[in-house]
Amino acid sequence: MNSIMAVENNEPAIHQLELADATGKPPSATTDEKRESLLKAVNACELNTIETRVAWLLNHFPNTRDSDLALQIRYWQNFQPERFDGGDISVRDYYHLTKLTTLTRARAVVQNTLKLFQASDEVKKRRKQIQKGEHENAVRKRSSYHHSAIFIDESGKTQDHLVVGSIWFLNGAETLRIHRLLADWRKRVGFESEFHFQTITEAKLPLYIEVADMLASHCATVSFKVISVPRRGIANVQNALLDLSFHLLVRGLEHEHTTGRAPLPRGIQVCKDAEEPGQDKLVAAELAARMKQSAATQFEGNLYVEGFSAEASAHSLFLQLTDLFTSSVGRQLNTSGDRRQPKDRFADYLLNKLGVAISAQPSESLGDMAVHIVL
Repeated sequence: MNSIMAVENNEPAIHQLELADATGKPPSATTDEKRESLLKAVNACELNTIETRVAWLLNHFPNTRDSDLALQIRYWQNFQPERFDGGDISVRDYYHLTKLTTLTRARAVVQNTLKLFQASDEVKKRRKQIQKGEHENAVRKRSSYHHSAIFIDESGKTQDHLVVGSIWFLNGAETLRIHRLLADWRKRVGFESEFHFQTITEAKLPLYIEVADMLASHCATVSFKVISVPRRGIANVQNALLDLSFHLLVRGLEHEHTTGRAPLPRGIQVCKDAEEPGQDKLVAAELAARMKQSAATQFEGNLYVEGFSAEASAHSLFLQLTDLFTSSVGRQLNTSGDRRQPKDRFADYLLNKLGVAISAQPSESLGDMAVHIVL
């Protein structure tokens, strides 16, 4: 095992087993609840069980969906790095590393029972054939396309400008590193609260400034994108926010592709803040439908829409960070006069660190890390 990439590129997926779901029955309510719970854990990087860790890997490394050996190596690399560094494995360490059968069972639950992060059609067919004892030659493997995790929040529903902001993890696996970084920081400084723009006070400002510094200096593969429009004349604010979210995703994908930072083909998973769970779940479903249509037409099948969800920010560090960014933009656009309050100072500091130029005039400010589109 001298090279992770060598195994990922050459390991034949036909030797990986999957238990087929031959019942044809619709999933039960319990299954639906488990699926939703697992997605929340994946989006929040709350990876406390083998099943959630396997789901996180299946989400961010598409080739692991077709190959249990690639899944095993990624698992060791991300969750047992103290015993596996990508090179040779000692017998002593091997006995402590998670076994292939354990990971295969967890992967089968995620893919077959919960119907998440599915294998390619060719591999699903091959796995069923292997289960029946039919052995044929090679199957075409899934392209190892990259994956982006996108988090969306809204601001300004009752103010002069509507704002939809987002944080893009261009390499979705980067979420685990950022989650660990901030978890270590919280423990070091004793910060146990959630991150929320509205709770910034003079006393908390220095800590939030530290968070801004970490976002700016440790996120080489992260983008910050925001779109805004004057609210005046808009009769249906909810529909306007849906339209803004769609335009933000499409324009953002085009920007990342043309700059070469995150070229297509690419899979995306989107999570939006759910202030009103019922309504926001409907919005997420409508947004997913629009993006799937756009993937087939505008992006010529090179975009894989892998999941849209709406979750409470209390369960997601990344939605909390998105709130800080989106609310900072909203603060600059919707606040005038004396701007010396702690929230103003934080907003100015964060956006300056990220290189976001905010303007109320129709324009498009494009940078390497940040994009602001004004309609």
